[in-house]
Amino acid sequence: MPIFTPVQIPKLIELAKKNRIAPVYIFIGPEHICREKAKEIYTVLQEKEALLEVYNLNDKEEKKAFSKIKGYQESLFGIRKVYLILGAENISYEKGEEIAKSLGEKDNLFSWFLIAPGFEESHPLYKYALEKGAIIPFTTKKEEDILETELIMSLKSAGKIMDKQTA
Repeated sequence: MPIFTPVQIPKLIELAKKNRIAPVYIFIGPEHICREKAKEIYTVLQEKEALLEVYNLNDKEEKKAFSKIKGYQESLFGIRKVYLILGAENISYEKGEEIAKSLGEKDNLFSWFLIAPGFEESHPLYKYALEKGAIIPFTTKKEEDILETELIMSLKSAGKIMDKQTA
């Protein structure tokens, strides 16, 4: 699972429903849009009894708490744990290496949903996601372009079409 366009999110949702779950999803772009799209996927996991843990690394106290956790090394009775990380660009390289290493050792009981306005391609979690996860960039600067794409995809899934000028 390498880089996906926002238009391919329904495919990622379908894969999650079939238990084909990436260990790392990186959403790059405006937080409110990325968060909404991430929720569409992790909700599928929650329906399968996964536990959700949220950290906002833009908050100093939460960032401090996050830097100390080792919770991703534990899993309760084989239950999947989902981490939603806001401000993921604030994950240190060292912490990224630690997480990537643990993902390589564990039996797919953890999924990370990282949301950031930008993410360094040299970061260990970006490299890991490029190889074994999913990277979903919302690269357009204009929110209207993202909404237009959403509208076109919704119409397409309903078997309808709309020319670009009308959209």
